[in-house]
Amino acid sequence: LTLMALYLILLPMEAAIYTIIALAVLGVHALWRDRLAVIEHPGVRAAVVLGLLWWVPLVIAQLDAVYPQAGLTRLLAFPVYVLASVFALLHLRRQDLPVLSTVAVLVLSFWSIDALVQFFYGTDLLGFPHQWGRITGVFYPDLTLGPLLAALAPVFYSGVSRLAEQRPVCWLLLLPYLGAVALAASRTAWFIWAMSTLIYLVLRFVAARRQGRTEVAQRRLLRSTLVVVVVVIASALAVDRFSPTALGEPRARWNSLSQLVSTDLNQVDEALGRRLTAWRTGFAMFAEHWVNGVGPRNYRLVYEDFAQEQDYFMVHNNGDAPTHPHLFSLEVMVDAGVIGLFCFAALLWVIWRALWRSERLAPGMAVGVGLAFAMAYFPLSMHKSLYSSFWASFAWWLGIWALASFEYARRSDRSGTRATTKRDLGGHE
Repeated sequence: LTLMALYLILLPMEAAIYTIIALAVLGVHALWRDRLAVIEHPGVRAAVVLGLLWWVPLVIAQLDAVYPQAGLTRLLAFPVYVLASVFALLHLRRQDLPVLSTVAVLVLSFWSIDALVQFFYGTDLLGFPHQWGRITGVFYPDLTLGPLLAALAPVFYSGVSRLAEQRPVCWLLLLPYLGAVALAASRTAWFIWAMSTLIYLVLRFVAARRQGRTEVAQRRLLRSTLVVVVVVIASALAVDRFSPTALGEPRARWNSLSQLVSTDLNQVDEALGRRLTAWRTGFAMFAEHWVNGVGPRNYRLVYEDFAQEQDYFMVHNNGDAPTHPHLFSLEVMVDAGVIGLFCFAALLWVIWRALWRSERLAPGMAVGVGLAFAMAYFPLSMHKSLYSSFWASFAWWLGIWALASFEYARRSDRSGTRATTKRDLGGHE
C-alpha cells in the first residue's frame, strides 16, 4: 500500500519509477518464497496475460526493427512491471483499497489547487511559472497535468463520492479539480475527461437500474450531469470576470475546435496541433511495414524517410520530427504492425470485459479505478506516447490497482452467493 501510494505522490518527479522497481524486487522475493501462491493468484495470472499482450508484439517488432537499439528499454520493462504486480497483488488487502482511493483524492486535489494558484498568481506553491501561457502545476515544465487529471477522473469521482457519504462537504473538491482540467488548455485532456465522465455516469446509472432503483438512477444521472455542467460554466464565468485576459490560452484552444469541421485540411491540422501531419506520415510507415511495424520507438527516427514534401515538421520545425504519432492506435500500428494492433484490441477486450463483470458483481466497487485503467489505453488518446516509460508505468500502476479491485469484487460476489445459498437451504429445511 505504501509503495502504491508513494508512486502517485512522486509521479511529478522521476523518482516515481523507483517505487515500481522496489515492488519488482519484492516481487522476486515473493516468487522465490512461495511461487505456488503466485501462480495460483487470479490477479497475477491476469497481469501476466495483459503483460504478454503488451510485450509480445514489441518483441516480434524488435526482430527486424529499423533501429533496434531504440526499443530495448521498452522490452526490458516488461519483467519489471509483471514482478511489481506480483508483490502488490499478493499483499494489497481489501481494506487498503479505500485508503489508496483517499490518497488519490488528496493528491489530485493538491495538484488541482496548486495549478489554480499558478493560474491566478503566475507561480504555483513550489514557485513554478506558467509554460507558454498554460498551467503545468507540479509537473513543470511538462504539460502533463491535464491528461493525467482527465485519465484519473473516474478514480477522483468514485473517491469523492465515497468520502461525501460521510462528509458531504467533500463534494466541493470537484471545484478545483474541474477548474484545473478546464484551465490546463489541453484539447486532448478535455476529450478524455468528457469520455471518462460520460462513461462513468452511464455505468453508475446502469448499476442503480440493476439494483431496481430506476427512478433513483435517473435522478442521480441528471443531478450529476447538471452539477458538472454548472460547475464548469460557473468557474469559467467567475475566472473571466476576475481577469478578462486570464482565459486567453484556454479560450483560444476552445475556439480552435471549430476548425475541426472546416473543409480546409490545413485548418483541421492546425486545430489538432499538427497531428494530422503526424498521422499522415504514420500511416505511410504502416503501409510499408504493416506486418510487425518499424520497431518500438522508431517513429521519430524514420519520420524523415516517410514525410511528404513540405512536411510541416521538416519545414517549420527545423526538421525536428515528433517523437510519436499522438494517437495510441496508430502508434501501435506504426511500432508493431497488424500483430500489435490485434494484441492491443485483445488487451482492450480483456480490460473492458473485466470492468463490466466487476460492475455487475459489485456495483461501484471497481468502476472508478477499472474505468481509469481502461481509459489509460483508450485507442483515440492523443497526448503521451503509449510506449513511453512514463505512461507505461502509470498505466501499469493503474492496472495493479484495478486487478486488485476486480479480484475483491469477484470474491465479494462469491461470498454473497454462498450466503444466499445457505439462507435458501435453511429456509427449505
